[in-house]
Amino acid sequence: RPTRRFVDGPLTSPFMWKIILLVSLVPPIAVVVMRTWFCDRALRKLRYAMTNQSGEKLAEHLLRHFKLSEVVELKMKKRSRFVPGEPAVLALSESAWRGKDVLSLGEVANLVGRAAMERDHADLWGWRDWAVRFGVAFPAFTVMVVVFAVAVAKLSAFVGIVIVVAAFALASVLLLATLPVELEAAKQAAAFVERTNALPRRADGEEVARCCRALAWRKIVPGSLEWVLGKPGRSERNSLEDSKQ
Repeated sequence: RPTRRFVDGPLTSPFMWKIILLVSLVPPIAVVVMRTWFCDRALRKLRYAMTNQSGEKLAEHLLRHFKLSEVVELKMKKRSRFVPGEPAVLALSESAWRGKDVLSLGEVANLVGRAAMERDHADLWGWRDWAVRFGVAFPAFTVMVVVFAVAVAKLSAFVGIVIVVAAFALASVLLLATLPVELEAAKQAAAFVERTNALPRRADGEEVARCCRALAWRKIVPGSLEWVLGKPGRSERNSLEDSKQ
């Protein structure tokens, strides 16, 4: 019968692995709490009213303000995201493109803020973008490697769990460390929406600005945890769509 082993030395101590597990649990729990409080909770408190401006028009207005119209191409795609490049692409989903609700407009403002940050501080945004991609790929890769190692009896199940949690901890720390870049991008876009006539009704502008700031916290959790928590504002959007019918 094959024996399960890891390495000889201090790391064979069960007590040491328990300490590593406890320490590694702190960052993932912290970022989940922060995401729940600053993003999900903030979105639930918004007034989900319809405005008189579509996401497409707001995106065009913001791109002109930040002098991005010539370097960022606005397109309607399957999902909303900002893709750096020459030219950069600001892709909006159909719901964000045509939507006039606060959540859709907040998402648009958040994406334009990212585009402005990438142009003005490309190095900082590069680190943030790398951290987000690392947060998606590294924990998932670690899970696959650990499952294989446990299956071939080279690793105990408990040590495997510790390694997976440690991978999520590392990803969480990197996402938290680079979060100020995302927050600053959202802050700039939100300030413009809130203090100008980007939206005719001032109350709408204030709500869109709050939504923009809240959405900046959604990428604070690694990809797998984000999938478990769900997309921010999904229930609110569903409720809004039901009210239209």
